[in-house]
Amino acid sequence: MTEILDNAERHSRPGTNEGRWYVAGFMARRRESGRDWHDCHIAFVNLGCTISETIEQSKSDRIRSNLKRYQQRHAANAPQSADALATLYAMQDGVSSLPDGAAGKGMMEMVELTNILGRIGDDAHRPAITIISGRSCIRFHDRYADCFQPGPDRPSRLQPFNIEKNLDSPPDPDYVYDLDHPFPGTIVTLRFSLDHEALTEQHTGGKGQ
Repeated sequence: MTEILDNAERHSRPGTNEGRWYVAGFMARRRESGRDWHDCHIAFVNLGCTISETIEQSKSDRIRSNLKRYQQRHAANAPQSADALATLYAMQDGVSSLPDGAAGKGMMEMVELTNILGRIGDDAHRPAITIISGRSCIRFHDRYADCFQPGPDRPSRLQPFNIEKNLDSPPDPDYVYDLDHPFPGTIVTLRFSLDHEALTEQHTGGKGQ
């Protein structure tokens, strides 16, 4: 969460580290069929540069070059704009506006942790994360709710939003798309449910408390 706030301060007013950000959230207790859980909702908002504007000005020549290739690869066969593709690319591990190795793992850390906390075995309450930045909308939900590691020799986490699970294929337009109207900055929203029994089972490996 502090990574999100650091990004909000750094990117909304580049060069100042004094950007404006806002946080809102609530947790509500739910009860159904004798089972209790807590629904958690959190939203982070900052005004200023969008994610695509920031990543396209990365201080890393390698990242700018790889981003350009990714956009060009899907320019003809994907319905998303170049800005939406840049926003998606910026979500991946190791992609940062800072020099190589300086950052670039905060978003996938948040996605991974949200899915661990919200893993209650109920599809109706699966975690969901939505990012709106400028005209771009990215939805970590349903089959694309979590991230993954491509292999043991590739520790970086990915979520390319396609069934092929690689960045060579275009993203699913139901989860990565352009909005009709832009937002002047970035919104990150999280929704997940906390279930005591499910968390205890994860912690103990199903052996009780």
